Amino acid sequence: GHEAAPGPVAIPGSATAGVAHNPSVTSRTLRLVLALAAFLGVAVLGMQLTGISLDGVIPSPTGEPPLPGAARDPFALVLAAALAAALIAYGAVEQRQTGELASLTSQLTPRALWLLPLAVLLDIALGAAAANGMALPLPMESTGTILVAMLAGPFAGALAGFAALVLWGTLVPAPYQLAAAPAFAVVAVVTGLLVGAVTGTGLFRPRPHAGLRAMVVSLIVLAAALIALIAHGWFLLLDVAEPPLPTLDGASGLLLVLGWIAAFVLIGAAIAGLARLLFLRDATVVAVAVAGLIIGSLTALARTPIAAGVLDGVTGFGFDPWVAAVTTADSDAWLSTLRTLLLMEPLDRMLGLVGVYAAIVLLIGATSRVRYPQGEWLVAEDDDFALRVGTSMRATRW
Repeated sequence: GHEAAPGPVAIPGSATAGVAHNPSVTSRTLRLVLALAAFLGVAVLGMQLTGISLDGVIPSPTGEPPLPGAARDPFALVLAAALAAALIAYGAVEQRQTGELASLTSQLTPRALWLLPLAVLLDIALGAAAANGMALPLPMESTGTILVAMLAGPFAGALAGFAALVLWGTLVPAPYQLAAAPAFAVVAVVTGLLVGAVTGTGLFRPRPHAGLRAMVVSLIVLAAALIALIAHGWFLLLDVAEPPLPTLDGASGLLLVLGWIAAFVLIGAAIAGLARLLFLRDATVVAVAVAGLIIGSLTALARTPIAAGVLDGVTGFGFDPWVAAVTTADSDAWLSTLRTLLLMEPLDRMLGLVGVYAAIVLLIGATSRVRYPQGEWLVAEDDDFALRVGTSMRATRW
């Protein structure tokens, strides 16, 4: 005789909206699965047709020793074709399901499109500073990608990362060009997709003025993650007599300027994140840092077959000397590459995410305006005005 209690009501923009009994979640999963299948199918077929293998570079038809750069251009084209196939498969399935491409077009708002050139320039500038200027083992080629992915979404971030790596290896003149960059475009795409997807869950929503328990737990989690990273680095370099430390001695002109900018960006990212955590008690900084470590570990897995297999350890990035030093002590090129990248890549992505997060939240907090598709996920829950603006702009796909 008692009336059943009503279930929870999903509020638009909340963490519970669109999760329970929402067919769009299943539809989106199907699109992603089919896109991944299309990517893998075209990639495998392309590698078979071009003769590329993960055992090394393409063998020379004349019997001479193969050149390390011989596999770069065809491999980059194979990856570009595979990524295009994945995008076509995703769009075709969404068009079939919904009759439109809203999940893709909604991320390419006018403001997001204006942001793309800036992100590409930032990726190339910082990447060239790290690789060409100071031989820094941190790639730093995804800072702009992270910016776009956070603000606009995973597709926009993937597009920015892909464009940056392709342009860096083809149109950018020497000495700023990196010939192997297009081969790693898939790594930038993975970074953009993961950062944009995680931001869209609301995990990166600022949580300032956290209580004592939340701060203690956050600091413990952050300390544990950093201790694990430091321990991995310690065991990695234990048998390396002289680690190849980064230097600006070989840089001059604009590369020297970019090298100093890259150094200040790294230091500034760490200081900004730590200051926000300690002075504003924003527990989200820890979530962003740990997410960066996890995303970096996944991109390290994606980068290893390209660096150790296809390019035979000659990539032009600043981590090459570190991989060589670890390989000398370890005598296993693949394992040494993976172990080295599992140190450098998570550290790079963690600093990139923390720095971009701190800059975005500071800008949105100062203006109280959300201008990008995912901006509302980067506003504190108690900022009612910014939340209303963000929800309205998402609804109109501004």
